[in-house]
Amino acid sequence: SALSRLSQFNGFIFSWSPRGGQYSKHVTIDGINWESKLSGWNSSFSYAGLYKSFKLVGSLVHNESSTVGFGYNGTTQLLSSNATQFKKAIIIGTSFSNSSYLNEGHLQWSSGKLKKGWFFHSNFIFQETPLGLLPNGFKKNRGLLLSAEKQLKNEHLLGFTFFWDINNQGKVSPSVKEAYTISKQRNYNPGWGWYKGAAVYPNSKLNNAPQFLFRHEKKWKERAIINSALAIVIGNQQQSSLDWTNTFDPRPDYYKYLPTYIKDSTLNEALLQYFEQHPNALQLNFDQFEKVNQANSQKRSFYIINASVAQLSLIRASSQLKYSINNFWNGSMGVEFAKDHIHYYN
Repeated sequence: SALSRLSQFNGFIFSWSPRGGQYSKHVTIDGINWESKLSGWNSSFSYAGLYKSFKLVGSLVHNESSTVGFGYNGTTQLLSSNATQFKKAIIIGTSFSNSSYLNEGHLQWSSGKLKKGWFFHSNFIFQETPLGLLPNGFKKNRGLLLSAEKQLKNEHLLGFTFFWDINNQGKVSPSVKEAYTISKQRNYNPGWGWYKGAAVYPNSKLNNAPQFLFRHEKKWKERAIINSALAIVIGNQQQSSLDWTNTFDPRPDYYKYLPTYIKDSTLNEALLQYFEQHPNALQLNFDQFEKVNQANSQKRSFYIINASVAQLSLIRASSQLKYSINNFWNGSMGVEFAKDHIHYYN
């Protein structure tokens, strides 16, 4: 931590980073650090739609520690799904956005404290974006969180959380300024097209990975506290993309297909008028791709939509013990366990 502070040199105007050091944002949920050394797993994507289902209980920087968890090299946000964090309420809401989604609805129910020390919390959320209104093309999100807590005697707390965020959305395809000018669309996206009259978005990503979390907390007269958690993820995340080989580039905004590539001014103007009269020419043509795939002597596909799938089996556990000697001195220690198995296939 001292070396990290020293390397910042009075802020980040002039700085260098020690080897292995990263100044990034980390997120822990109920003490579980979801970062992975393996590719194919995006932890933030797995609960993106359920952002209203968790409480922010702390924020740490540069390896600090607290009663709710440890910090990592950078900024660490500590989230909790503990049902005891939510007051008794029934909330029905809707919202609109012009950035990551168009419309959203959510239903939340929190029981507060019931008989025999039970607490319950649930949240259902959906996000929907009609085709073509945002640069990423489309978004469909369905999220569900269920949390239950049991308050036992002698300052014991047992808890369970299940959350499942099924998120399917398109990806923004960068383009050149000329294509935006010709299309006259601020949200022009060359990465989609038409197939038999229906819109197809081949570049997309999908999360379908339910997560299970078990918690245990024990206090000893406010002087000592131990927090333990076990988490399991089973599911998959995938990314799809349009691919081609040994054939013409299918991208409608490929520089050789645009008017500025043609030096002849007459042809240049004719092509510009063609795009204005046929806006579909600025999108992918899957009907044409199908004809090319079916009408060749090699009996092969020159154009494909490829899905790179990461099949997930993740197990995480953590435990932290903190003891306060008095108001001025305290100590803490903890342990983390992570076992990630990811099967990659196309």
